[in-house]
Amino acid sequence: RIDVRASKTFRTPRGDVLLYADVFNVLNRENAQAADYGAWFYQGQLYTETTIHAQLEIMPSVGIQWVF
Repeated sequence: RIDVRASKTFRTPRGDVLLYADVFNVLNRENAQAADYGAWFYQGQLYTETTIHAQLEIMPSVGIQWVF
């Protein structure tokens, strides 16, 4: 996945103020966050199963940080 961040810092007499905007998974790729595996016998035969849990899709966010 690719994440993107743009930020701008403003210097003030009371400290620095940082404004930012993020985009998580900007290409909207399906990425595995976790995988579950299972195996069992049924009527003398082995069966297996894999379940993939995907991460979040595109998610924008904005924020502000004050450092003093």
